[in-house]
Amino acid sequence: VIDLLEAFSEKLSGSDRKDVWSVLRAEVNRNRRFQDADWAMGEADLNRLDAIVARLEPKEMMTQIAWLFDDYHPDLPGIKDVEQELQQLSIKRKEAVQRLYAAEGISGVLELAKSTKLPTFVGYAFAETVDSAAPIDAALEQSLANGGQPGEFEVALSSAADFRFGNEWRSCIETRLRKGEWNPVQIAQLMLAWRDEFSTWNFVDSLGPEVEANYWARKQPRPMKADESAFEFVVTKYLQYGRALAGLDTVWYPASSAPSQILIRLLDAAVQEINAKPDVVNSNLVYHIEQVFADLRLRSDVARIDIATREYAYLPLLAHSEGELTIHSLLAEDPSLFVSVLCDVFKPASGEEAEITKERQAQATAGYRLLSEFHKVPGTKNSEIDPDALKKWVTEVRELAGQKDRSAIADEYIGHALAYAPPDDKDGAWPHRVIRDLIEDVASAKMEHGIAIERVNMRGVTTRGPYDGGDQERAIAAQVRQWSDAASAWPRTSRMLKEMAAGWERDAEWHDIRARQDQIRG
Repeated sequence: VIDLLEAFSEKLSGSDRKDVWSVLRAEVNRNRRFQDADWAMGEADLNRLDAIVARLEPKEMMTQIAWLFDDYHPDLPGIKDVEQELQQLSIKRKEAVQRLYAAEGISGVLELAKSTKLPTFVGYAFAETVDSAAPIDAALEQSLANGGQPGEFEVALSSAADFRFGNEWRSCIETRLRKGEWNPVQIAQLMLAWRDEFSTWNFVDSLGPEVEANYWARKQPRPMKADESAFEFVVTKYLQYGRALAGLDTVWYPASSAPSQILIRLLDAAVQEINAKPDVVNSNLVYHIEQVFADLRLRSDVARIDIATREYAYLPLLAHSEGELTIHSLLAEDPSLFVSVLCDVFKPASGEEAEITKERQAQATAGYRLLSEFHKVPGTKNSEIDPDALKKWVTEVRELAGQKDRSAIADEYIGHALAYAPPDDKDGAWPHRVIRDLIEDVASAKMEHGIAIERVNMRGVTTRGPYDGGDQERAIAAQVRQWSDAASAWPRTSRMLKEMAAGWERDAEWHDIRARQDQIRG
């Protein structure tokens, strides 16, 4: 193959010559970088390919060096360590731009930036090449002529210039703005990648309201570690320009660095931004919000109700959060919160209903989901049910729901929660005797209906053979009848369990009929 390449390379010209050179150069570098690999070519073959590469190398310096700026990690011969690779790559890029600048001046550097895939690295390398801010100022003067907008090269070059030359570069910025040679949008964009610190932000503000507004409206948020004053400043700016989500992106990692009130302010404002622009929601945003809430739950300076009300607002985005939400446990402690959610979801049993807006529909959807996820028996602590706490919660919920004309639905959803009670620790039958006492005391058919419905829903999806019939349901019915017998001292509870068993028996009969029909068809 190499013999053929040697012969073939003699006949190449034009773009074909450049293309073959590019492929062979990359292949030689790859093999020399991984020379210990089983698939790597031997040194003798690589030397022959080296000769072909040298013979085909383009005369244009820009073409010779462009490969360094077309890949984040181009193969460098003989370098395996990642840290060493990055150092050597930075050196080679700087040397390449240095040679180009010496040979072709600023126009050559600008042309390289236009023709490569990663112009950012051209900007960084050029800033490392020069000894003052003047050549950078001149390069950007050409690049931004006729109102051109800064791109990756210009933003990177300005960032590196600020890092290297500080006030000297900032004086160039001020002069260009004062003379009207660069407009406020251009100036703002040139500062977008500067370091996140008060020195940068104060300088931005010093350039006037137009520059400031464009900077904060366009700035890409980056997680930062800072003190309270820095967080307060950045968040206030983002909120001022309607960018609460950008503020969240800034403080989410590590959220523990940001003061609690700043996180609360951002969560409150971000809800409005999400409602106005639903398409901004993506997996990254959801993860950032989850992390902020996770951190807030660990703090002692934030009231649980403050966390819970915000979890409620963000409930659609917290579907896959790990662990229990604060609002889930608070529903089991705060009757007024439970009734408030019921009112969000269900209309009054009588009387006129307020106009249904999109916001109310969204709130009702979130509330219904919250109630569906509420699987905690009020009064439970360390797996033990406090009968007095449970009774107090149920009594207050029923009183408040009655005032809101939602007594029936409240009883049903109280039943849903009670369905998650454990078996009794004395006779082993379900439900726990504390629940049995409550059923007898409350004497609500709606509550008992809610318990029965939720017990069926708790079963979830089932599978069975095509002709199995209702054996599964008969087994459940038998178990429930045993519970009914064990609860004979609690008449309403026992009757409820018998009715539940009868329901399972009806389901079993239906499955028997279905299985027999399938057999006949089969």
